Amino acid sequence: MNQVFKLLIALGLFASSFFVHAQAAQEAMQSDDNFDDIIMEGEGLTLEQTANPEKEAVSGVSVVMDKEQIKTTSQIGLVEDVMSSVQTMPGVTFNGNWNSEPSIRGGYPREMQTVLDGVYILYPWHWGGAYSIFNPHMTDSVKMSNGIFSARYGQALSGLMEVTTVQPGEEIHFDFNITSIATDLFIQLPVTNNFGVFAGGKITYIEGYIGAYKMFGGSNEITDALKTVPYIRDFYTKIYWNPAEKLNLTFNAFYGSDGVGLETDDTDDGEHTTSDFDFSMQTAFAALNAKWIPSDNTQVKALASYNWTFENLTYSGTVDGEFKYNDDFLEQYGSLLSDEARASKKYHLNTQNESQKERIIAHQIQGKIEGEMELNASNRIAVGAEEMWSRSDTTQKMHGWNEQLKKDSPYPDFYEIDYSIKEKGNNVFKSAAYVLWNFGTETSVFNGETGLRIDELNIRNYNADLSLDAKPVFNPRAVLHCTPWRYTDHFDKVSFSAGCGLFSSVPMELIVASKDMGLKESDVSPNRAIFTVLGTELKFNEDWNFKLEGYYKHYLNRMFTVEDDTDPMDIKLDSRFNGKGFTTGFDLMLEKKNGEKWDGYLSYSFVMARFKNPYTKLYDDQTTNYGDPLDEWYYPDFHRFHTLNAVANFKFKEHWTFTVKGTFATGTPKKDSSSIYCYPAKLEDGTVIQRYTRNSFYSDSLRTQISCPVDIRLGYKKKVGKSSRTTLEYYIGAEDIFLNLYSPKGEKGFNSRTGKEDDNTSSANFNIGIPMISLGLKISY
Repeated sequence: MNQVFKLLIALGLFASSFFVHAQAAQEAMQSDDNFDDIIMEGEGLTLEQTANPEKEAVSGVSVVMDKEQIKTTSQIGLVEDVMSSVQTMPGVTFNGNWNSEPSIRGGYPREMQTVLDGVYILYPWHWGGAYSIFNPHMTDSVKMSNGIFSARYGQALSGLMEVTTVQPGEEIHFDFNITSIATDLFIQLPVTNNFGVFAGGKITYIEGYIGAYKMFGGSNEITDALKTVPYIRDFYTKIYWNPAEKLNLTFNAFYGSDGVGLETDDTDDGEHTTSDFDFSMQTAFAALNAKWIPSDNTQVKALASYNWTFENLTYSGTVDGEFKYNDDFLEQYGSLLSDEARASKKYHLNTQNESQKERIIAHQIQGKIEGEMELNASNRIAVGAEEMWSRSDTTQKMHGWNEQLKKDSPYPDFYEIDYSIKEKGNNVFKSAAYVLWNFGTETSVFNGETGLRIDELNIRNYNADLSLDAKPVFNPRAVLHCTPWRYTDHFDKVSFSAGCGLFSSVPMELIVASKDMGLKESDVSPNRAIFTVLGTELKFNEDWNFKLEGYYKHYLNRMFTVEDDTDPMDIKLDSRFNGKGFTTGFDLMLEKKNGEKWDGYLSYSFVMARFKNPYTKLYDDQTTNYGDPLDEWYYPDFHRFHTLNAVANFKFKEHWTFTVKGTFATGTPKKDSSSIYCYPAKLEDGTVIQRYTRNSFYSDSLRTQISCPVDIRLGYKKKVGKSSRTTLEYYIGAEDIFLNLYSPKGEKGFNSRTGKEDDNTSSANFNIGIPMISLGLKISY
């Protein structure tokens, strides 16, 4: 951290000198006193950054959706979620139903960073990633930076998603939204001329939906097993206060919780199993933003935040019963059985118990300060620094069963194991400093941004005597836009963009590093990649817009960790920092805005993503901790070559809007699996049991089936009352309407004791066999 602080001093001296000379130049030029991107509302009361999505969406950098664009595509299905809209953006690969964590331009989903009102969010997901915490009713805009984003932000290799919440207005306003499974209420309350509150939340009640499904004779494994219906409980508030004309303070706070519980008790062909599963997750953050304008051409921004998550998981299960040996097993392994077992062709399995308890508490503190100055109408500079601390404390207990093939034994032993851990995690310090130069204006032929960001990582665990200091990494970035034609006979604007930059992020394996991972401090480094983008944008005269961008990203280094679990009581870890990879492709977007009869957009993404983890395997099926292959080039398990999205809003009659959202996505990599086969294992009491398995290996050619979900929404919106300040909107939506006609199939699981294949594929979700229908009523005032 000392190196970064030294750099901050140097940058501060540089900026101070620049400020002095720039101020003199500014006075000599007698230029406009107004700060381009600062506006004042009311009587000098509310100072805020302009949040015009048209201004913030930058070719080669980002795509932006505002509140109106988000509304129709996110208010469909079981849970209304901003990510339903984000998944239709160019450069975002479709990731399947019940999975909101996106892959941005071929990168791993965990390489994306999420920011809410300037705060890095630890875990912005509900139900293990099925949905996000970003409620469309509290969201003003979403900016997906899939290109060369600003050096203001780090901690991301593949995409930065910035969510901006609603800014409280000058008048009382509320939105009340009730659907078939949830209620949302948000209120904007200006208390005084310089103080106001925006607050609200969401509560789900899926019990009624499932009850109605059962009432009409519906039944499946998921609904029958539910003991705690999946729930979401969220609350958010934003408080703004302007204590002085040029000082603005904003306080944000969020608390969210979700969970589910399942319980089963089944008997099938002599096998008796029980299970009891409970999962709950809580996440919260509080942040204070300050903005001060000491002079007409300078501003200072500061941020302090605390983020917290708590995960609680418990599971218990049993299995017992009588199991038959099949003829193939008796023929091949009959000599291993007792005379009684051979004669009866079966064995009795006494009750085997397994259980798991896990509690993870994570903390994160963030501080950031930035100074910005307008040198003249065409040039601005900014300098800033940020510091982050995080730690995860884990308590885990596991009881289960494991196989181990001992030397000179014809079959593996099957025995009980216990595992427990209780430890305070690593203290992870991430320090950064950056300097930026923005040049040109919106009307300039050339404009853009260049910047330098320096990131440093320090890890301390005082209980485990662990200390790791990574070398600071330099991440320069630059984007140039050229707009040679404006307001011609056919185009409002024709522009071209080019950008290049270095990006880094700290992998999860490094955050949870331990001494037994064999880390050498000289090797420790965040993951790094160099990213280049070329693009063009055509804005036609009649609200048509076309974007085309191509990109290439080369990974300079990637961390991966390999387990050697040959001996489950002595698992060895080996971490390497020489992982390779690249992603390349192109994406486009054709958009029609503000149409009288219809509007919408078409987005398409082509992605080529290949990675390699150089490591000589110790045994055939050895993989990384994430299940990736070793010592061969591979497509990651989320990779899709093609993703096509189409969204259309048809305004066929006054007050009515019919929305269709469709996706066509090619399949993801599929393993090459053998047939299921049986083998013997020995219990601790000497009983030889029959087990089943199959071999699975990475395949470069096999793919799952295509996915093509289609969602629809019909809305009726009208102002009512004498003052016309009240708006009523009724809507009905259906998610994946062709589910019963076509649903992509994945690999089926199987019972390791009976060899019987599961009825359902391995892709986990809560689909109940019919399209998810939602009815909604929204009242706005």
